[in-house]
Amino acid sequence: MLLLKSARTLGLWLGLLSWVGTSAFAGLLPVQLRCESKSDPVGLSETSPRLSWQDSNPNAADRGQYQSAYQIQVASTPELLAAETGDVWDSGVVATNQTAHIIYDGPQLASHQVCYWHVRVWDKDQVASPWSSPATWSMGLLSQADWTAQWIGRDDAPAWDTGSTFTQAKWIWFPEGNPASSAPVGTRWFRKVVTVPDGVNISQAVATMTADNAFTLYVNGQVALSGDNWQQYGQADIGMLLAPGTNVLAVAVDNGGSSANPAGLIGSLDLTYSNGTTNSVRTDSTWISANQLYANWNQTNFTAVGWSNAQVLGNYGISPWNGFVKHYLAATYLRKDFNLTQQPSRAVLYVTGQGLVEPHVNGNRVGQDYFIPGWTDYAQRLYYRAYDVTALI
Repeated sequence: MLLLKSARTLGLWLGLLSWVGTSAFAGLLPVQLRCESKSDPVGLSETSPRLSWQDSNPNAADRGQYQSAYQIQVASTPELLAAETGDVWDSGVVATNQTAHIIYDGPQLASHQVCYWHVRVWDKDQVASPWSSPATWSMGLLSQADWTAQWIGRDDAPAWDTGSTFTQAKWIWFPEGNPASSAPVGTRWFRKVVTVPDGVNISQAVATMTADNAFTLYVNGQVALSGDNWQQYGQADIGMLLAPGTNVLAVAVDNGGSSANPAGLIGSLDLTYSNGTTNSVRTDSTWISANQLYANWNQTNFTAVGWSNAQVLGNYGISPWNGFVKHYLAATYLRKDFNLTQQPSRAVLYVTGQGLVEPHVNGNRVGQDYFIPGWTDYAQRLYYRAYDVTALI
């Protein structure tokens, strides 16, 4: 059944009946379908979303074209939409030239609901276009009760001992001149092999590090920690990156500036095992260093031929670095493994946090957003993001 809706008179619509059902190609074609100004948005919280499109005129010679009416269909499945059955909502033919912010006027939408929609328009000569290409939108979590997940994370900063860490570590650098006063500008590379005993689990593995001017710490080839201010040391629990047997700590340190200036690296790895034993690895002369970049230099299978033992510059507290009065904590990493018995037809990730969040699924970064979910007064409200991750599962 064709539904008709308009503020115009019934007499006008009787005149329209002669062209409403025509299949002739119109001078206009609806394209660029948008819902809430987005293309196929996921996780909407707006319960009466606004729909928009653009009218394309394929026939440039047909001047003065305009839209005289539209019809929107919203369906619960792609199959119903392809059959021109708007089981969720059918606007009927609406006589207007409006193409933006058409408010959905169907039944109340539910959390997680997926809607498939298309639109057709009539031109100035009352000729109907084909239906547009289909578009979608989905609803987010519309009720507080929909949030069944629990808040997780580290409630307090870990009480990691930094005093003994640095007092027992040494400032080191590549053996060249007097790095504590005038090292060449550029990058130097450092490595240290660490052995984790078999038969024990790692309870905690705290890496503490800083460098003049900037550093990146790799653990078995994976980035674990970085910093760009030697007065601020960084810390991270890197236990998840370590494995029984041979492991490699690898650090790239950049000495910035326009001329020679002080350069150095200082840090440690403090390990606690499940049996209560501990082990600490400090920067010292047993670290090896290089002044050129080698392929795979930060991997466990790299053979460090041509590397030199690092030069010890002195203990923590020496000039020009002295002591540290500031520190920062690395981001908290959270992980969850799960098993599926079959491929899901749809998978949506809903995520938020008090701070910045960067979700990953199976090693792939989710979405192209940065600095999500966006700052709010956390005591009042939190934004969340929804992502369709079906292709990543």
